[in-house]
Amino acid sequence: MALGMRTIGSWVRAGIRGVAGARGATLAVVATVFHAAQAMAALASQTIDFAPLSSRTYGTAPFTISATATSGLPVSFASSTKSVCTVRGNVVTVVAAGTCTIRASQSGNSTYGPAPTVHRDFGVAKASQSIAFEALADLPIGSAPFSVTAKASSGLTVTVVSATKPVCTIKRGKVTVVSIGTCTLKASQSGNANYDAAPDAVQSFVVTSATPASQTISFVAPPDRGYGMPPFAVDATASSGLPVILTSLSPAACVAAGLTVTLVAPGICTLRATQEGNGTYAPAPPVERSFAVTAPVPNRLQYSYDGAGNVIGIRRTWFP
Repeated sequence: MALGMRTIGSWVRAGIRGVAGARGATLAVVATVFHAAQAMAALASQTIDFAPLSSRTYGTAPFTISATATSGLPVSFASSTKSVCTVRGNVVTVVAAGTCTIRASQSGNSTYGPAPTVHRDFGVAKASQSIAFEALADLPIGSAPFSVTAKASSGLTVTVVSATKPVCTIKRGKVTVVSIGTCTLKASQSGNANYDAAPDAVQSFVVTSATPASQTISFVAPPDRGYGMPPFAVDATASSGLPVILTSLSPAACVAAGLTVTLVAPGICTLRATQEGNGTYAPAPPVERSFAVTAPVPNRLQYSYDGAGNVIGIRRTWFP
């Protein structure tokens, strides 16, 4: 708001009284005070329009802000919280989680006086993070200690611990297998001032015996079947309890899907049952079984009659 001449006059009178009582002062000082008061009285007022700023998350890309002065003069920005955010020109860079305060100012010129400074606050939330933890292969007991790799998207240090210490332990990033069983490792990152805690990542592997156990397959031979009979299931199991794989060695006569066999044509159907083993069991010796797929043979004649009892048709029925 422009200053009134009454106010200016009171300043000038005060200046004259002060100068008159000062040793060695001159009326030139009074003139300076008067001219300065005149200049201030002549400056127009201005205000700044600076819209509120939306919340951000740590790690967000630098962004621009804008504000306008009613004078049309350019507005300057500065950060009042440089530990959370910085400003260069009109570009804001988030440097930490917390509350960022930006102040907008316009210092005026020969026509406009300084505008009242406007402050805007916005929150910077912590960023989320995740853990990448590589899968682990099964190992036999007695294996040498080995390193595991787990990394946080934040770049912060990940801690890996054993959730099954009777089976495996970990020290300084090296895993040592202790006994046969399932080893479960848990990777965690608790976060910091800028990152929330990451969800735990878990990986497990089986510690097997040094020599895989043997296993056998029990495969009951299917009886001969006639072509045209529906698909049927075979009885094949492994002593390990692991699933058995069935394969047809004579696809011209039969095909296998899972443990179900479908007859394709008359002939000899040969099936092979296998079990490939795992970290605990060695592969089972394959077992083969064969049976005949017989051709259909005529069984009897079926006659059809009209209302007078006359034969009007004969059909031969076939049975496998």
